[in-house]
Order: sequence, then structure tokens, then C-alpha cells
Amino acid sequence: MILVKNLTSKESVGRIVLTASVGLTIACSAFLYDSYSMLEESNRQLDKARIQIKAQQTNYKELEAKFLNVESESQKLSQKQEELQSTISNLEAEKSNLETENGNLKGEVEQLKKMKADAKAKAERERIQQEQKQKKQPKPQQTQQSQEQKPQSSNVVSAGYENWQKVTVEATGYSNVADELGGGDITAKGTGVRWGIIAVDPRVIPLGSKVYIPAFGQTFVAEDTGGAIKGNRIDIFFDHGDKARSWGRRSIEIYVQK
Repeated sequence: MILVKNLTSKESVGRIVLTASVGLTIACSAFLYDSYSMLEESNRQLDKARIQIKAQQTNYKELEAKFLNVESESQKLSQKQEELQSTISNLEAEKSNLETENGNLKGEVEQLKKMKADAKAKAERERIQQEQKQKKQPKPQQTQQSQEQKPQSSNVVSAGYENWQKVTVEATGYSNVADELGGGDITAKGTGVRWGIIAVDPRVIPLGSKVYIPAFGQTFVAEDTGGAIKGNRIDIFFDHGDKARSWGRRSIEIYVQK
């Protein structure tokens, strides 16, 4: 009885142990299943994270490329801006120089106008003075010994000019010495200026013509011209401006060789 009772007790313990082992096995299996499921979920999450990271890396590279492109364009724009600013500075400098030159030219023009006006006024004053002198001294005065004025012959025929063309002209004087009456040293025919030549309008008195002037009692040669010598007007060369002014402006008769 005791033996049977002991066996029954052992069987009970075996059942308990077996039951516990089966329960433990089931529990472990459930734990392992849960762990495996969690591992798979973790792997899925990890793969998903990897995909997201890869996508983010791709986006980052694209953004980095865009950033580098924008930075390059920005540098180009900065360079163009510097070039444009340099061009603007150069244009402003040129504008300033042109304004300065324009101001200088205006000043020179005004100065030339003033000088011209002063010279014109001076010439007009001297002309009036000469006319007043001529009114007071109607008879021509001798200007120099070498070109003494000879008495005007009342008989041109006796002087041998009866076949020459008689012309009434307005006669003035000019010189190449000492003032505004001064001219050049070379005549229109290329000869040197000297006593005995006159300036004429070639349309009235051809260059090279011989011209007898009774007021001086001698023959002159038409070798020069002048801007103001137009029509029936001649300009007699004197060796000094004072002598030309003393002669002034006179209406005289001359004889031109035909």
C-alpha cells in the first residue's frame, strides 16, 4: 500500500513537472513568437527608415547641387554687377571730362567773341579818328622819302596813260608790320610784299595788271588780294601800319593798263 501510494505520488509529481514543462514550452514559444514578430516589425521599420534615409540623401544631393548652382549664378551676377558698376564709373568720369571740356570751350568761345568785339570796336574807333583827321587835313601828307607823293598831273595824256582804262576806286592801305593792319609777307601771286604793289579784286582788275595811281604819280602792280577787297576797291601796301592809317580811306582815280 505504501509502495502504491508512493508511486501515485511520483506520478503526480511527474504530471506536474510535465505540465509545467509544457506550459514553460508554450510560454517560451509564445515569447519567441512575439520576439520574432517584434524583430520582423523592427526589420520592416529599419528598411523603411533606410528607404527614407536614402530618399533624404538623394534630396540632399539635389538640394546641394541646386545650392552650388545658385551660388555659382550668384557669383556670376556679382561679377557682372562689378563690371556694370565699373562701366558706370567710367561713363560718369567721361561725362565729367566732357562737361569740363565743354565749359572750357565755352570760356574760349566767349573770350574769342570778346576779343573780336574789342578788335572791332578798336578798329571802328580808329576809323572814326582817321575820318576826323582827314576832314581836318584834306590834303594827303607825304609818308616817306622813298615813296614821296608826286604832284598829280592834270594832264594824264602827257604821262602816257591816255589809252589805259580809267577807274574810280576806294583806296585803303595795309602793311605787314606792327598792328591790326598787318598782313602776310607773301602776296597772292607768291611774291614778297613791298612798296609798289596793290591788292585788288581779280574780277575787276586782273592779277599782274599795271595800275597808274596819279595820287602817287607812279605805276603799281596788282599782285595781292584781300577778303575785304571786293569790287572797285584797292588796298595799297605801305611799309608800316602807321603810314597805312595815315593814308586812311580815299576815293581816287586810277588807270589800268588794257
